Amino acid sequence: MALNNLRRGALKPGKTIPVIMNMFTYRDANGTVCHPIIHCEHLGSENYGFINDMMRGAGADGVRVAAHTARTPDQVVRVRGANREQVAKHSARRLEGFFYDDADGNPDLSKPVPSTSAGLAEVINALPDDVFDMLLSIVTDSENYRDVPIAASPDDIAKKS
Repeated sequence: MALNNLRRGALKPGKTIPVIMNMFTYRDANGTVCHPIIHCEHLGSENYGFINDMMRGAGADGVRVAAHTARTPDQVVRVRGANREQVAKHSARRLEGFFYDDADGNPDLSKPVPSTSAGLAEVINALPDDVFDMLLSIVTDSENYRDVPIAASPDDIAKKS
């Protein structure tokens, strides 16, 4: 495999991807069905803020993102809470289509949730557990953030066999 192919597949710090929350819908002012979006940065080695936090907390109980196998319901809650905090702080960067509720519990299109650290945390913490777990699996998978996939030609693969 050519080394340039490997270099082109390197992850870039700060790159974000839109994660479309297609399990949620709302209608915009024109009546079009829309899905909210969370723009997220990879939760991995090229995310320096995340890595610095992980290094500072190495050995600490609450900062093991996706690496700790929770064994009891209390541990599941504690680890998921720590993971939500890490995603809100180090991965979620911008929101689209998240709104505060009106008096009837429907999205109030005139009151978008801001893409501030507080707004991002509010949305991440409000996600149902299964939806958050799906989001966590997306933001921790480096393949979702590559501009060019790292791929070998069939000839290269055949030589290794």
